[in-house]
Parts: sequence; C-alpha cells; structure tokens
Amino acid sequence: MLTLYENIKTRREELGMTKVRLAELVGYDRSMITKIEQGKVDLTQSKISAIAKAQAAATARMLTAAQPFCW
Repeated sequence: MLTLYENIKTRREELGMTKVRLAELVGYDRSMITKIEQGKVDLTQSKISAIAKAQAAATARMLTAAQPFCW
C-alpha cells in the first residue's frame, strides 16, 4: 500500500503543488498530508478519491505502481 502514498507525493510534486494547497483542497492540514505521504495514516476510499481529484488523477492510477505515470 506504500505505492499509494508514494504516488500522492510524486503527483503533488509533479504539479508543483505545496502540501498546504493539497491540504486545503481535501480538508486536511499540512501535517496530515506529511503523514499521508509517509504512509503513517490509513485513508478511506473517499479521501483517496478526493486527493486524486485534487491532483487531477484517476483514483485507480493512484493505487498502481506501473510506470511511466499517465495521469
């Protein structure tokens, strides 16, 4: 499941999005985004979907390890 958390961070960085901005878009604070990207919290399907939407990515794509990324 670490792939999900790695993909969230990778996509955020590709977009040039700060943790603060992602947090604002999904209703978390910056420290929670840090914990998510480190794989320290479990996410509900609805939060995974919200993060994917905020990052203009398909939810299923966030869960896979295939390269290269085609969001």
